[in-house]
Amino acid sequence: MKEAVLEKSPLALEFEQSFPHLPAGDVPWVERMRKRSFERFAQTGFPDEKTPGWKFFPASKIQETPWKLFEFPVSARASDLRNSPLFAQEDCLPLSFLNGYYLPDLQGPHSEGFVAANLSALLKNNPERFENFWGHRPVGGLGAFEALNGAFFQDGSAIVLPQGFISPKPIHLFFFNRPSNHASMTHPLNLIALGPRSKAVIVQEYAGEDGVCLTNAVTEIFLDEGAQLDLIVIEREGAGAFHLESIAVHQASHSRFSASSVFMGESSSRQELEVELEGENAECAVNGLYRSNGDQSKNIKTAITHSKPHTRSVELYKGILDERGKAAFEGLIAVKPEAQKTDASLYNKNLILSEEAQVHTSPEFKIEADDVRCKHGSAIGQMDTNALFYLKSRGFGDKEAREALLYAFQSEIISAIPVEGIRLAVLDILSNCVPYSQSESVPNHLQEGRYDSAKSGLEGSSDGL
Repeated sequence: MKEAVLEKSPLALEFEQSFPHLPAGDVPWVERMRKRSFERFAQTGFPDEKTPGWKFFPASKIQETPWKLFEFPVSARASDLRNSPLFAQEDCLPLSFLNGYYLPDLQGPHSEGFVAANLSALLKNNPERFENFWGHRPVGGLGAFEALNGAFFQDGSAIVLPQGFISPKPIHLFFFNRPSNHASMTHPLNLIALGPRSKAVIVQEYAGEDGVCLTNAVTEIFLDEGAQLDLIVIEREGAGAFHLESIAVHQASHSRFSASSVFMGESSSRQELEVELEGENAECAVNGLYRSNGDQSKNIKTAITHSKPHTRSVELYKGILDERGKAAFEGLIAVKPEAQKTDASLYNKNLILSEEAQVHTSPEFKIEADDVRCKHGSAIGQMDTNALFYLKSRGFGDKEAREALLYAFQSEIISAIPVEGIRLAVLDILSNCVPYSQSESVPNHLQEGRYDSAKSGLEGSSDGL
């Protein structure tokens, strides 16, 4: 018996020990899902730098770390965590999580006519409502980290809007990690389901203090006919953290989905985004900005599938890399044979600020229809010396000129954030991350928009890639 225990991996032992204490453990379909998910993970194992698509991400460090679930924060309250600039800038309906666990608060969301609550409570009180979403989920196609999430998830959020409902305020999901003296992991699981012609703005913010921890989030989104969702993802976790997230979106006819992702934390981060345009006239717009400094790694992998006629997608990711930062972008747009009249674009642009920074970019199309309009491209470059010279000749100092070009380069992504208060808060946070900038807020000459027409700062690039 002792020999059998010794043969188990640390994660297998952690799953065995934590399983009785995980939420909804007495619900049969949840129990089956957890066990099948861990079996899937055991089959696949962790990826490493030799696994396709993982070359520039330190996955081996995750594999080598003896992870344990965060312990439940007994004395914490949500009000203690709401130091986020996003809370200060925008009136919202908040759901707060510390180390993966929901923190109830008297000032939490008052959901009248729709569901906005933590997942573990809903699974306990009404598990059959969510069985159709996950109870029969085929685990055979899950990646390693998605399977790990299905096995270990402690909590998360469930946002369900009925037909024709319009959320009066943005819904803010705030996930904060406070690392302990050992390597700790958390696995948020989020469900977002919008009924026909409903509409919402949802913010997912991941923040945390410095320390060794792993956030492995999974979000599944279902948009019914005519539904509209604006999703804003902000990642700003601390040094030593690993952040992985998987977002899957299913769109019915005439639905609209937009995603604005900003990765500006000191962690090594990876986002996998899959969008299925499953109904005619469905549309999506996907934008993202990632910054990689020091020894950080930022990975983006997207896949947008056009399955029906008259669908449209627009995708743009931009990266800023400095010092020894690494990044990889893999974007795929697939057009199925019946998806005639598809209109799709895919671009990735990267700004390199040091000789040691590395980036890999791979935009790709798979087109099986003959009546489509598709375009894609990528660019990697340095600061445009001509633009710098121009700004300096107009009275800018060297630092101020570089700030202006960096601001112009990233502003195309930030301007797509649909909520003004959140947009300004993100700009304020970014001003502390931008190389060459020591200011605590966005410079006045940039806030006023006086130089919106400045070049993007990417030498040799253009919108006509």
